[in-house]
Amino acid sequence: METESTLKFIEIGRKKYMGMLDGRVAICTGSGRGVGKEVAKMYAANGAKVVVNDPGVGGGGEGGGTDPAQETVNEIKAAGGEAVANFGSVAKYEDCLDMVTQARDEFGGLHIIQSGRYPARPHVPQDVAG
Repeated sequence: METESTLKFIEIGRKKYMGMLDGRVAICTGSGRGVGKEVAKMYAANGAKVVVNDPGVGGGGEGGGTDPAQETVNEIKAAGGEAVANFGSVAKYEDCLDMVTQARDEFGGLHIIQSGRYPARPHVPQDVAG
């Protein structure tokens, strides 16, 4: 009697690969746009269940909305992945706790935390030689 495999495979060209993140749960912050969005989609494409976090604010912290995170979730689901949106701020302790709770409640655990928000002007030390 043959049993159907529960492993997921991704196709690249004509080759099939098992997703290296099957069974894992990831929180991807700042994943409504840009690099963070692509990282969240990559995790999902490799089998992870993803909590897509983005408060929807602009680069200067203005505004806010649900569209960026929800659009990423919609793209992941349309490709066959599993994802939920979260609109909290990583600058607020309670929102961070809520993200972890959401990952546990929605997907049964948490294995990966990815920050997809990178500063526009990273601090570069004046004396790197020491």
